[in-house]
Amino acid sequence: MLSEFTKACYSYGEGVKLFKKLYMKVLIVITALLVFSLFAVFVLVKTPLKNTELGKATKSFVKSAINNTKKFLGAGGPSLNENEMILTIPGEGVIQIYSLLPDKNLLITQFNKKEWGTWNIEGWFVSTDGFIPSDSRTLMVGGGSDWEYVFRVRKDLGNNYVFSGGNHGLEKMKSFKLINPMDNSEINLEKGKMIRLEKLQIEEETDLSFDDTSNSKYANVKRIYSISPNKITLKTDFEFTSDIFMGTSYVCMLPTSKNYGRYALFKESGNIYTTPSEGETYTTNGFENFLGKEASTTVEVWGDAKPSYKFITSIRDSEMVDNFTNELKTFYWDLNEYSNKLYFSKFDNENAQKIEKGTKWENYCEWYIEINTY
Repeated sequence: MLSEFTKACYSYGEGVKLFKKLYMKVLIVITALLVFSLFAVFVLVKTPLKNTELGKATKSFVKSAINNTKKFLGAGGPSLNENEMILTIPGEGVIQIYSLLPDKNLLITQFNKKEWGTWNIEGWFVSTDGFIPSDSRTLMVGGGSDWEYVFRVRKDLGNNYVFSGGNHGLEKMKSFKLINPMDNSEINLEKGKMIRLEKLQIEEETDLSFDDTSNSKYANVKRIYSISPNKITLKTDFEFTSDIFMGTSYVCMLPTSKNYGRYALFKESGNIYTTPSEGETYTTNGFENFLGKEASTTVEVWGDAKPSYKFITSIRDSEMVDNFTNELKTFYWDLNEYSNKLYFSKFDNENAQKIEKGTKWENYCEWYIEINTY
C-alpha cells in the first residue's frame, strides 16, 4: 500500500499536471485570439474590406470569439441550478437576480431604485458573457419604462389630471425589505456580496400623492414582489385615504424592445397583432398606434430576435380593470422606432370615476418567460 506521504505527493503531482494543462489551454486560446484580432484589425481598419460582407463577417466573428473566450475564462465563477438564483447588488441603486433559462442562457432580472425611493422593475436581460455580475448583456423587455401601475388622478373635476406611480414619481417610500420566503428571514445585502436562494420577496410600503407637498397624499400602498427563475409576480394593496377622481389609468404594463416584442397574442380572442420592425413605427405626433383594445387578461409577446422566447403578462381577473368597460381595455402600443408597450387599462379620461376615501383594491399581476426548446 502507498504511504500517506506518497499519496499526498502523487495527488500534488497530478494537481500540478492538471494546472499546467489548464494553463496551457488558456494560453493557447488567448494567443490565438490575439493573433486573429491583429488580423481582424488589419482587415477592418487598414484595408478597403472593412465595408464588405467579409469585413462585416470578420467583425461579427471577433465579437463572438471575445464573448466565448470570456465565457471560457469565467467558467470558474458561480454555477447555477435550474431552481435557484443568485442575488447581488453590483452598484448603487441596482439589484440583480441571476437565474438559468430553460435553454441554459443566463437571465438577469433587474430592479432600479428611483430618485423618490421606490425600487421598480427595470427589465429582463440575457447575459452574453456568462459572468455574475455580467458586463455584457442584451435587453429583452423593460429598460426604463414602468411595469407596475400608473394612476391618472385629480382632487376634483375642476383640476387637471396628474400621473402618479411607476416612472412618474409622486410616490414616497416608507419601508423596504428583502425577504427569503423559504424561511421568512430578512436579507441584508451589501454591495458586491452574492446570496444564493430559490425565491426572493421584495416588500415595500409607499404613499401615493397628487404633488410633492406634505398634505397631498391620497393612498397607502403595500407592494409585494415575488421573484423566482423566469417569473415575477406583484401583489399590490391600495387603501385610498381621500376622495379622488381617476381617469385612464394602468394597473399592469410590459415595455418591450421591438426585437423581442414585435408580436402580441391576446389569449382570450386568439388575435395576433404585429408592429413594425425595429427602426420603424406608425406612431406619429398626431397618431398613436394602439393595437388590440380587447378584453384580455393575458397577453403573450415575442419578437424576431428569439421567436422561441415568449413573454407572458397577465392580471388576476377582469375586476381589476372595471370589467373592461373603458375604451382602451388591453392594448399594445407601437410606441416608437425601438419599443412597444403592453397596457392593461382602467377607466376613461372623459368619464372620470370617483374613488371614495376608505376604498380598498387588491391587485395582482405576473410576468413570465416561456421558452419553446423543441
